[in-house]
Amino acid sequence: MKKLYFQILFLIFLILQSCTFEPKGDEFVQVDPSGKRPEVQINLNLAADTLYIPTNTIVNFAYGLSSDKINWTQFIVNGAPTNVTKLESNMVTLSRVFNEPAGKTFLLEMNIFAKSQTGSIADKLNAEGYLISRQWTIVMVNTSQLASNIIKADFVDGTFKIEWEKYKGMEFKDYKIYKTMPSSTKGKFLLATINSREQTSFVDTTFCGEESVYYIMTNDTYQGNVYWQKSLIPVLTSENTANGEILFKWTKPPYYKNLKGYRISYYDTMLGIQPLTEIADGSSESYNIPDPLFAHSYKLYLTPLGKTDNSYTSSSLINYLSTYTTAMLGTPVPKYSFALSGRGSMIYCIDQGHQVFLYDPIKFTTTRQIKYNESIYKFAVSLNDKYLVNNSIGTTKINFEDLIDPSKSKRIDIAGSTPQSVDNMSISDAGTGVLMTYSKCVLFDYLNERKLADIDLAGTSSYSNKISSSGKFFYLDKFSNCAFYQYKDNQVVLLESGIIQGDYYLLDCYFIPGNNEKIVRAFRNRIEILDCNTWTIEKTWLYPNQITHVFNFDVKSGKLLINEKTKMVAFDVVNGTREELATVDNSIYNITSLFYSNGYLYWGEGFAYKKN
Repeated sequence: MKKLYFQILFLIFLILQSCTFEPKGDEFVQVDPSGKRPEVQINLNLAADTLYIPTNTIVNFAYGLSSDKINWTQFIVNGAPTNVTKLESNMVTLSRVFNEPAGKTFLLEMNIFAKSQTGSIADKLNAEGYLISRQWTIVMVNTSQLASNIIKADFVDGTFKIEWEKYKGMEFKDYKIYKTMPSSTKGKFLLATINSREQTSFVDTTFCGEESVYYIMTNDTYQGNVYWQKSLIPVLTSENTANGEILFKWTKPPYYKNLKGYRISYYDTMLGIQPLTEIADGSSESYNIPDPLFAHSYKLYLTPLGKTDNSYTSSSLINYLSTYTTAMLGTPVPKYSFALSGRGSMIYCIDQGHQVFLYDPIKFTTTRQIKYNESIYKFAVSLNDKYLVNNSIGTTKINFEDLIDPSKSKRIDIAGSTPQSVDNMSISDAGTGVLMTYSKCVLFDYLNERKLADIDLAGTSSYSNKISSSGKFFYLDKFSNCAFYQYKDNQVVLLESGIIQGDYYLLDCYFIPGNNEKIVRAFRNRIEILDCNTWTIEKTWLYPNQITHVFNFDVKSGKLLINEKTKMVAFDVVNGTREELATVDNSIYNITSLFYSNGYLYWGEGFAYKKN
């Protein structure tokens, strides 16, 4: 009986032993760690049925264990069992090189055997039993097939939304949404990092109309397709209303919720791009200028302003993120080649060299035109707006105009008074003035057509001259020098210049009319007022900002138009205050006859500007 017991026990042992699997085959490939093939880590998920594997990659399969009571494991790839099984305390792994081409499909099977631990005879004989057996379908794909492509991009509820394909590969890490803007200084933007495989849409709150390129990068490895969003800036239009206002209009863009508002700017030849206004409402569709500040046709720009920084430079904003229209702001001023302003409100201009016209800067109208057969070279006007004189090149004829009584206007031949043709001239309220030639200065009485006095300039080149309202004082701007004179008792007296040795260069001088005549002098480092009768300095204002240019003096307002490097400034010589009118660049020196009158800046190209 005991012999039969041992025979039955031995038979059971043989049966159980026959169930034990010894892995065979050569399907598993050892991987050279120095190889250049990309590696893919796949944690085998029991919920997944299909594994997408990029071709020509090293794949490391791993399955985590909940127990250390594992005896051995088995993987079967494409019907062939592995010959090596790696067993760790908490994981079983398989590493394999997949060279199969994209499109091939086969099975992966995993079997795990464990000690039974039931206390049975099989347990005592160290026999194994199945713990788990699972199969997956492996699909070989190209790397590009794992990338998440953008499938839709559209404007939704006032902003910009993009949607993409869900990542179907293994081991998801994140989606990264990138945007590039060809015109931005920043280049590439990382808009967002999304850690959920299931989230496949994103709203770009930074889009504000610029040309943009989007793409999705998955796991920092797989780049999807490129979606190109063209520039979508609102079209700006303008119209003049019946009551003289300017109305700007545009259509609210589909991304208006991304905007904090708009900037309206304008361009002119002197000031460049200048802001006109900013609108703090992205849903706005119009802007009205009830009182236009300008006096010509301007290029107006509309720039959408994003709520976030778009890293555009100011010039890029105009060139790539703006739309423009041309609008007539106010009544245009005429073009001129040279202009002067008198004590009153009138401006006197030469237009195309053959006429002098009188322009009213308050009514924006031309009140009178005086035409000539010859081309006018230079002209001068008295501070009381009564007399005007001009001449043409290479002639000894002077045109004298009485603006109050045109019947007294005449043409004067000065051949007997000057040895050469006149380079420049001036005229006082008394009808006297200075004629300046290459080598001589002549004090001349236009009303009686006679020379009062002359000064030998010793062959120096002449530039300009000015005479006081009474005709008693005058100033000569000569080559690298200046001189001040008084006409008294039918004699010309040279006055002390009052310029200290080593002083900064005298830029310009202007006479101030009145019972007690004065003169304002502008140096690079100071402005001063002299009393003409006593010839003493009344006031001095130091100028640390350094004056680079003086354009004109507006007698009516008492303001001197000067340039401080990048600032155009109106300096009040009564109280010594300065008002910044505009920011300018070096091109200002190319502006013809820039001057300030009645609160407006005028320049010869037919433009005017008034500070808001």
